[in-house]
Amino acid sequence: MRKINKVVLLAFVTILAVILLAVPLLSGCGSNKSNSNTNKQADASEPVRVDPEDTNTSGPQAGMSKSEQSVEQAKAEGKPVLLNFHSTKCIPCIQIEENINKVKPDYEGRMAFVVVDVYDTSEYNFCMKYNIETIPTTVFIKKDGSVANGYVGVLEPDQLKKELDSLLSN
Repeated sequence: MRKINKVVLLAFVTILAVILLAVPLLSGCGSNKSNSNTNKQADASEPVRVDPEDTNTSGPQAGMSKSEQSVEQAKAEGKPVLLNFHSTKCIPCIQIEENINKVKPDYEGRMAFVVVDVYDTSEYNFCMKYNIETIPTTVFIKKDGSVANGYVGVLEPDQLKKELDSLLSN
């Protein structure tokens, strides 16, 4: 009987360890991909190349996610977009969302702010379109719908303002 308890306990601990290791790896939060472009952090002020396959489609299409529709609407209105891919369970994602909310009032009406929850299954194709592998990722989109810059990690309010001002001046 005692031997069976030890086996059950060992199995339980092993399963728990596998789950604890797998969840962060599958979530993408804090991912340490070896691709040098995705390892650049926002505080280094170096953009990450974000190259969606086709950012120049126009008009609402059936099957588009809410976020994709918002980006398309902003493009149709000639507004630049701050596009943030995140999760509500990722600490850096929560930090950048707070920073976005700090600067948002200064830019409302002149640009669109679109926040995408990467765990919303309806947003899967949109996340794949932008090759999102690590969160948070923030993409700055010009008025014409082309990508200006993309960053992985937390952007501080002054960095956000710099990018947003650049978008508005183009």
